[in-house]
Amino acid sequence: MRTCVPLFLILPAALVACTGDSPGDTAHHVDTDTDVGDTDDPDTDDTDDTDDTDDTDDTDDTDDTDDTDPPSPEELLLQRVQDEYLEYDTWDQIPGWIGKVPTGAPIHGQSVAIYYNDAAHTNLTGEVDGASAFKETWVGASMTGIHVMTFDDDYGWYYAILSTNGTVTSAGRLGQCTGCHEGGANSGFLAP
Repeated sequence: MRTCVPLFLILPAALVACTGDSPGDTAHHVDTDTDVGDTDDPDTDDTDDTDDTDDTDDTDDTDDTDDTDPPSPEELLLQRVQDEYLEYDTWDQIPGWIGKVPTGAPIHGQSVAIYYNDAAHTNLTGEVDGASAFKETWVGASMTGIHVMTFDDDYGWYYAILSTNGTVTSAGRLGQCTGCHEGGANSGFLAP
């Protein structure tokens, strides 16, 4: 069986390397019956569009598309908590709860100082999208942590416990939070 491979397609005639059936049976011949660019397929363009100029491109040819998954609702809410941590102490407290006030919930220490964002002030006991409260927990004169509640219409209540320097130690639908803050007489932000 003879196999032919074109070596140069820029010559007026195709120079073809052919191999024979047996090893070492190689011959070179010029196929003068076919002109370069002569084809039976009208959709084939055999012109040489090669540009011999140096088109060095110093740009990165890597695919810049982002193959990562979009953030989950929990990741977005955690980011909200981290962003709000930077400013929560500029938020307002509510009358009757100014400064540190005693708490009856041991999980929050002996006293709490609670700060509410603007969305929370629209309905302190309801579920308002974007509402957040940051509750500093105190034992004596020492702040021991920060407990956060934030509400999202699509997620519901999201809770986070932060160290005093803002490091998130746990977050999500925390059982120790949902028991008091969702449903019953103490639901909403005001439950100390």
